Amino acid sequence: METTKVENIEKERLPENPVEETKPENTEDNQVKETEKAEEISAPAEADGTAETGETAETGETAETGTNAETDETAETVAAAETVADEEATVTTESTEPPPPTPVPEKTSNGNWGTVALIILLIIAAGAALAVILLRMKNKSFKSLYQRVADQETEAVVNPESPSASISCGMAQTIGKREQQQDSLYCSNWKDPNALMTRGMLAAVADGIGGLNDGNLASQSAMQAMRTTFLEGSPGEPPADRLLSCAAAAQKSVLKLNETTNCGATLVSVLITGRTMHFLSIGDSRIYLYRAGALLQLNREHILRRENDEKDTLYGTGETLTRKRAGALTSYLGKSNLTQIDRSLQPMKLIPGDRIALMSDGVFNVLSEQELMAHLRKTPEEAAREMIQAVDLHDHPSQDNATVVVIGIG
Repeated sequence: METTKVENIEKERLPENPVEETKPENTEDNQVKETEKAEEISAPAEADGTAETGETAETGETAETGTNAETDETAETVAAAETVADEEATVTTESTEPPPPTPVPEKTSNGNWGTVALIILLIIAAGAALAVILLRMKNKSFKSLYQRVADQETEAVVNPESPSASISCGMAQTIGKREQQQDSLYCSNWKDPNALMTRGMLAAVADGIGGLNDGNLASQSAMQAMRTTFLEGSPGEPPADRLLSCAAAAQKSVLKLNETTNCGATLVSVLITGRTMHFLSIGDSRIYLYRAGALLQLNREHILRRENDEKDTLYGTGETLTRKRAGALTSYLGKSNLTQIDRSLQPMKLIPGDRIALMSDGVFNVLSEQELMAHLRKTPEEAAREMIQAVDLHDHPSQDNATVVVIGIG
């Protein structure tokens, strides 16, 4: 019974949650009180005469052990509570202190100059890029005439079902201020598809030389000879050779005339087969190709000025020429030792929109290239007619005969 009482007393004295009930400020007082209570409990046990029994001794040891254990746990709880309190106080102190200000880097003169240098470099780079773009646009817009012609030929689309080009032709001439018309022209039948397929189209202009006799006979004879050779010759012969054969026939015809007179004529001619063209010229008449807004002279003029310039540049043997002598012919039909012939050996591809113009010097000596291009933008019939009208409107007092043939490729 006494043992049970001690255990009940111990249960009443032990707190359910030592951590919550323990107060760190009264730790020593609690230890003293606990000791006094233990002594009070052991005193009644001795008064009842049970101190000599084993149970009483065991009960005293139990009470003592419980007291000591409770004291140790209480001390540990107090120490833990103090540690937590210290940590909370530290955290509270740290959280209430304001954070140190963020240092602001000072602006230096070196930093400012670095920014300015970077901006300048960016401006220079942008300017360089813009210059490159503008240069490319300029090169693309102002290609050389020869390159533009080559580009057009490369981009041309040829319809395999239509090997022959669609051709239209315009012709016109004026006598000018001369007493005789010494220019002659010839165009084969370009409106017959079978003729175009078989033989192609031949066009030519001959300008009788006014400084000689019978220029009209020379030009007419040359055109007739070319026509006969073209129509009677073999269509299977290479186009360049066929054109040369026509020119040779014209030369022979004028030489035949010179057995009884002294005459001559210039010659420009083209032979169109399929979608290609060959040209041949003797003298100072011209052949132009108008394509993509550009005008290109295809042939070389046989005049003294050109030969003199070449001799002077190459050998230093040139001479001073008067304007009249500079334009003197060095090659023409009817010349006994004819050696200068300008002709194309390789075919030139034609594309839709092309204009080929053959003309005597009575046209290009009066009209500028800008005027020629303005007329060649129109249909071949309109271009030929308006060119001659423009020549007449200039009304030169010594206007030469003027003849033009314009061929359009569709």
